[in-house]
Amino acid sequence: MTTISRPLTGFFAAIVLGIYGCDTNSLSGVQDLDGRHVDPTTNSAARLTVALFVDSDCPVSNRYAPEVQKLHRRYAPRGVDFWLVYPDPGISVQTIRQHMTDYGYVIPALRDPEHALVRRAGALVTPEAGIFLADGTLVYHGRIDNRYADITRRRARATQHDVAQVLDALLEGKTLDASWNPAPGRSLKAMSQPGVGCYIGDFK
Repeated sequence: MTTISRPLTGFFAAIVLGIYGCDTNSLSGVQDLDGRHVDPTTNSAARLTVALFVDSDCPVSNRYAPEVQKLHRRYAPRGVDFWLVYPDPGISVQTIRQHMTDYGYVIPALRDPEHALVRRAGALVTPEAGIFLADGTLVYHGRIDNRYADITRRRARATQHDVAQVLDALLEGKTLDASWNPAPGRSLKAMSQPGVGCYIGDFK
């Protein structure tokens, strides 16, 4: 059964960032749909990499499909890699392919049954995004935009586009935070905006 989340704020969000932000775990369990190992966080040919955590049965995640595809169309030509990441260990490759067909996804997909990439990105719910530099440094994780204040309150349209704003800033060479100076592969000061959706921890 999928549980719908409410956003984490304040102290609890800081604890989550502290736990997940320091993770340097191996991504050996992350595979594409042909069973090949993929580490999407270390593609030196990409200016940035966006991992988008999704689920076929999460209604909030599915409602974001048009926005996810809009981001892909806008930023992929500018050197940004995009990956759909399915963290549900029980989902089959066939179900993933059907889900991508149903929602018109043309973004390559990965399976993360051991939640290695979930931990690397600090993801808690679907949908969420993790944005990485070419060296694997996590610079943002959390919601795509602010369309959902919580699971019971949804704006007609988003007024803050977090992923787009971070991508624009990085592609324009701007600094996200004057105090931000993490070591490669770490994200102690990564920007974070709590997401609203289906708890990844409930996927069995």
